[in-house]
Amino acid sequence: MKLLVSDYDGTIYDTDCIKDTRKNIDAIKRFKDNGNLFSIATARIYPSIKIQTEKFKIPYDYLICCNGGCIFDKNDNLIYSNPIDEDKIKIIIKYLESLNYLKEYKLLNPFGKNTTNTNDVHQIYIQVYFKNTLDILKIQKELSPLLHYGILHIAYFYKHTKKSDGIKFIQELEQIKQNDIYTIGNGNNDIDMLQEFNGSRVPFSYPKLVLNNFPRNSIPSFIQKIESGNL
Repeated sequence: MKLLVSDYDGTIYDTDCIKDTRKNIDAIKRFKDNGNLFSIATARIYPSIKIQTEKFKIPYDYLICCNGGCIFDKNDNLIYSNPIDEDKIKIIIKYLESLNYLKEYKLLNPFGKNTTNTNDVHQIYIQVYFKNTLDILKIQKELSPLLHYGILHIAYFYKHTKKSDGIKFIQELEQIKQNDIYTIGNGNNDIDMLQEFNGSRVPFSYPKLVLNNFPRNSIPSFIQKIESGNL
């Protein structure tokens, strides 16, 4: 039994070509039908990636969300959780509530639900008033110990976790050999899992992946090589 772990945005999901997205999913289905395991590893929070798996009918055994911050099994059970440190959350709340240009903030648990439980926060959603979009940069600087992504006047913050940590949890759970784990992605947050396991990049990837000389493959060609032993 082998395990394939794939990034989602820009890897499985091709925004420019839904036809290629379908080809990727068909290859994943065949891989699983042959008795193997498949997991998505994404920076997205659980409800965001769950919508995508249902929309495109993507079969999976595990969902590694929040860049390794939490893991769900195929029955949508939370089986692993590494939240933002509670002491940091309390400091962040105090800081955010002092800002006069903050429109709203939300503390989200692993399921993407609003929470007041400061020891169960996996993502922080922040929105500033539209006229003060540059002020989001001030918040990003202040909360720099956390990872963040965002556009315009909205930002999401989450803990410095790694996709490879989530894979290691699954590896131990399923008792899979290191050489039987394969990873593929396109972004900078995929580098750790590509380095630690048998990694490949899709053709259109961030420059850092190219500079790291990861092999270039589409998901269908990567799966074909895995199953034929030609990697």
